[in-house]
Amino acid sequence: MPIRPFQTFGPSVRVDTDNRSGYCNLTLAVSGRSDIGLDVQFYPDGDAGQCKNYLPAGQYRTAYAGNPVTVGIDADNRPGGCQFLLRLRRF
Repeated sequence: MPIRPFQTFGPSVRVDTDNRSGYCNLTLAVSGRSDIGLDVQFYPDGDAGQCKNYLPAGQYRTAYAGNPVTVGIDADNRPGGCQFLLRLRRF
């Protein structure tokens, strides 16, 4: 993933899981560099329960070396999925 000079988020990535009960965890991490962070915005695009503990619009969590970001994704048969916006940036 390139480091964007204007610190904009890239195109969205959609995660939609199967119809088994419970959640699965998606963990995003950065390794090998201490000057880079991965900003993660995530939100449901259907039922509000599709992304566990999502943040209000415009807010994000940052993964950096030794500090991953884990998102719980609902694995049920409800409509919609979890949308992700990602960007790499230097600290």
